[in-house]
Amino acid sequence: MSLILRNTKGSPLTYTEMDNNLIYLQSLVTAGSTGASGPAGPSGPSGPAGPAGPTGPFSPGPSVQTITSSSTVTPTDSDDVVVITAQAVSLTLANPTGSWVQGKDLLIRIKDNGISITIAYGTNYRPIGVSLPAFTTSNKTIYLGIVYNSTDSKWDVIGVSIEI
Repeated sequence: MSLILRNTKGSPLTYTEMDNNLIYLQSLVTAGSTGASGPAGPSGPSGPAGPAGPTGPFSPGPSVQTITSSSTVTPTDSDDVVVITAQAVSLTLANPTGSWVQGKDLLIRIKDNGISITIAYGTNYRPIGVSLPAFTTSNKTIYLGIVYNSTDSKWDVIGVSIEI
């Protein structure tokens, strides 16, 4: 079925009339004023909440447990970083508590109060390619990089850095 456009006299439009009408319509769109808005339609139902966004430079930051000094420090599953700022007594890093998931990482930073102290570890800390430090060096910072291994129920220590 063919569509034939006709002018006001009922005759088919010529190419010139079509061009003129298109130019006229285009001028109405670009030069004309905006018409009145119609009534708003009903709103639809709300959709389900989306997943949490990725963490990154604009996220609120890591969850930090800060301790000045304690004989036993126990990381929890809500901790991303444990910071010990002035350890004054022998330290035991107890096995972390909570519901840890495969691959969750944990960073522990230890600094003594100017006197070297001993460090002991819970039974589920496992060094992978590193040696666990047994004591601090006076006034020096130690970092332990740890990843939870749910297959073996271990906190694999995969990185140790000691300030020199």
